Amino acid sequence: MQPILLQIGPLTIRAYGVFVVAGLLLGAWWAKEEFRRRGLTRELYEDVFIGVIIGGVIGARALFVILNWSRYEDSFWSVLTLWRDAGLSFHGAVAGAVLASLLICWRHKVSFWTVADAAAPAIPLGHAIGRVGCFLNGCCHGKPTFSFVGVSFENPEIGISTPPSHPTQLYEAFLLVGLFLLLVRLRSQMVSPGRLFLLWIGGYGMIRFFVDFWRANLNAGQFLGLSAAQWLSLALIVVSSFAFWKLPSRAVSPQQPFKKKRQDRTTAN
Repeated sequence: MQPILLQIGPLTIRAYGVFVVAGLLLGAWWAKEEFRRRGLTRELYEDVFIGVIIGGVIGARALFVILNWSRYEDSFWSVLTLWRDAGLSFHGAVAGAVLASLLICWRHKVSFWTVADAAAPAIPLGHAIGRVGCFLNGCCHGKPTFSFVGVSFENPEIGISTPPSHPTQLYEAFLLVGLFLLLVRLRSQMVSPGRLFLLWIGGYGMIRFFVDFWRANLNAGQFLGLSAAQWLSLALIVVSSFAFWKLPSRAVSPQQPFKKKRQDRTTAN
């Protein structure tokens, strides 16, 4: 692992930030091509891109702080210092990004499901790259192991020093790449808007649920032997499965039948 990629005087380039940005840019590029392939406008893509970043960061930070409140209750302003303490929750990022996208799709009068399907494969692709940054940073590591896969994580800046442990960041990255390839393979077969997106939601829920059995979860409270992230993942699996079953199997136009405002009645002279 290598938390710092480059040090030039006072300038420090950290692996976590580099890989998160790289994942974001790669995912954004893929989503842009998919929007174009599906006939969605560039203006819509740009609005969704900006909205997802803002909503995703706010949601990711908010949920992380809630789940790790003991770290911030005595220093609330540290919640805002992302450049020092970049703790984020992917489940929170999903919630924030979805809410932002719903508002943008409503404004553009476009189906949220169609937009979500266009973005779906890009999400695990970018997420997988970001998880490599977690590995190099030493965060999100797994439980100790004596097997050949064990990695010792050392990062004094965030208080990480472990014996050989499961590289759960790489486990998740590998599975996310597999999910990306599956979504690309199935995108032409999922004719009903929303099903590809829901497949990503359920797939990620299953990946995170099982990977967390090997993850250290140092700061996450547990209930009935499962971490908070595992309970959230189970919720994602259940909700996405139900929605997948309820969605119609037929294709519809990308233009969502949002209710149009009632036009004012006019009277003839």
